[in-house]
Amino acid sequence: EALDKLGKFLPKDYQLTLTIDALLPNWISQQANLAGTTPSGKKSSEFASVTALTEGAVAERLVNLVGELCTRYTPHRIALTELMFDNATFGEDDLKSYCTTTGAKDWPRRNDGSINESHASIGQWRSKALASLLSKVKAEARRHDDTQLDVDVRAPWDDAEGDRTESGHNYKMLLESVDRHGVTRQIRDRPNRATTHPGLPLPS
Repeated sequence: EALDKLGKFLPKDYQLTLTIDALLPNWISQQANLAGTTPSGKKSSEFASVTALTEGAVAERLVNLVGELCTRYTPHRIALTELMFDNATFGEDDLKSYCTTTGAKDWPRRNDGSINESHASIGQWRSKALASLLSKVKAEARRHDDTQLDVDVRAPWDDAEGDRTESGHNYKMLLESVDRHGVTRQIRDRPNRATTHPGLPLPS
């Protein structure tokens, strides 16, 4: 209804994009089991585990949220921001996911026995997990008037032609699951946008 009222003020060829912020501080504060785990065993207050985000309740709610937004507002595009991993992907659930994806029996480790969190296989695993999730989200968006799907990705600071695979942002891999991605390179890599959180209900 609000968009209908705004219609007369918009150009005929306007494009409506709705942005979803994928960080989950409120939801994690209520359901600690969703939180990712750092190599030292600390739980993240913002980031879900790879498993929770891509296979569990978070993935399901994100897909449902996209469907609801498309139904209510018929946007031209859905854009996902803050859909990434920091260093909190080392819980027991994520170890199982990593081993299933890579065929390994344990995390890659340094000579001193500590987890080598910068190992290339970890970034590839994270990126494959995000690509799988994005494929589900895109399929849901496509069911509603062929809505397009965008995703924000982090930019590398030192390599203009590189990507941020360690964040789950292997550009080539993700582009197979979305229509386009927007590269962000801001302070702390945190884009500042008006957003809807998947951990919160839509307004009635």
